[in-house]
Amino acid sequence: MVSGTPNVWSLHPQLAQDTVPIGDLALSRVLLANDANYPWLILVPRRAGLVELIDLEETAQIQLLGEIAAAARALKSITECDKLNIAALGNQ
Repeated sequence: MVSGTPNVWSLHPQLAQDTVPIGDLALSRVLLANDANYPWLILVPRRAGLVELIDLEETAQIQLLGEIAAAARALKSITECDKLNIAALGNQ
């Protein structure tokens, strides 16, 4: 999510308002959505100028997939849910 200077990463203000920061992984900022109905995490790669997943270099795409898997395992362990949904969202 980029606003302002194209070479500086920043979180979109609406996304920042709608989430609680959990921490940072090697590539991604991990956010918890403000949704009392469903616990869901949002991973945002901290790279300026990204619009699509394919805008990441190949090694970063692989790294992101690993971070998604790790976050999903943690969420599944904490919530003891039966099923997870993983999606790419890019509205902001």
